[in-house]
Amino acid sequence: MLERVELQEASSWALLAEPETWILVLDGHAAIGLATVSIGQAVFVGGGRSSIEVGANGLTALIAYPAARPIASLLQRLCEPSTRAVQSATPGDPIALAEART
Repeated sequence: MLERVELQEASSWALLAEPETWILVLDGHAAIGLATVSIGQAVFVGGGRSSIEVGANGLTALIAYPAARPIASLLQRLCEPSTRAVQSATPGDPIALAEART
């Protein structure tokens, strides 16, 4: 299954991933688990629950996972606004971590 998602800026999400889930960022940036990703970068999620903290410009991404139909519970918005500042990752940099605001 291949889904396109558009997530609002500074929002927080829980990704309930199937095994072998890939996320390709088309626009914006976010912290997905411990990885910071931006345009053109992809991240592999091996399954289970991962957090997504969307950056200031929002996030448009493709999510690919093995399924015959879309999974309704794939993304769940968390009620609280994002408390983490997410900085853009630059190509060639090692995986960066998001920093918490104080």
